[in-house]
Amino acid sequence: MKKPLLAAALAALLLPGCAAQLSDQELDQRIQKTLRENPEIVLQALENDSIAVLELAEAGSKARRARDAEKRFYEKLADPLDPTIDLQRPMLGDAQAPVTVVAYTDFLCAYCAKGAKNMKELMRRHPGKIRYMAKHVPMSETGEFGGRLFEALGFQDPALAWEFYMLAFEHQDEVRNAEDQQAKLLEYATQVEGVDAVRLAQDLSDERLSGFVRDDFLEFQSYGFRGVPVYLYNGAPLEGSMPLEFLEKAVARILGDATSGQDEFTAEEAGACLDCLDK
Repeated sequence: MKKPLLAAALAALLLPGCAAQLSDQELDQRIQKTLRENPEIVLQALENDSIAVLELAEAGSKARRARDAEKRFYEKLADPLDPTIDLQRPMLGDAQAPVTVVAYTDFLCAYCAKGAKNMKELMRRHPGKIRYMAKHVPMSETGEFGGRLFEALGFQDPALAWEFYMLAFEHQDEVRNAEDQQAKLLEYATQVEGVDAVRLAQDLSDERLSGFVRDDFLEFQSYGFRGVPVYLYNGAPLEGSMPLEFLEKAVARILGDATSGQDEFTAEEAGACLDCLDK
């Protein structure tokens, strides 16, 4: 395979024995100096292999965003946000768990669905260590209805609300493609074993439900977040759907495992999905 010109040119900067002696800052400075002095390198690379150059730039951008997110997270652990925790609303996990995760999500957000799947696995790996609270930041009427539906199920039994929560995200594509999205969500809610459909229909008219969603949205906005999903781990925010490996580090840091959460977030791990923001 032909080596991309840009990669080859930059690799030439690091002669054997030199790379280990360069800090990240020194490496960045050397690369920037070379590109300033030889701008034709980029032009030639774009002409010869534009796809490879774009992929290289995208990988670098993901790695930087991931490192920035990691840095912000650890800084905020020392100065956490203080979201409202209403114990009358559905809570998943042990009420005395040392790690509290507050999730701001929307039922039609694809990255929120991915985040819900990761959270389910994370809680499986750490039984009794995590409690999870869902807050609603709807981007549509369907999302608002989904939030009210979740809370209404919680009036019957929090376990029913959480079963619906996971079911709705697992079947998100079907909801998205349904002619009547709200009816589809309601269908999944009534499929949950143990749900009293008559009571659910009555509870959906309870004004408290709209109040929950409104308060969640206002709290989300007050923190200056730009889009969903956002997860607060003991008040420290993670924006976007982060890879499970990083979530493991985050939980380990909170639990006081000094051997975890210290590893540098590599480009290969940097799968943080922040593309949903501002949409």
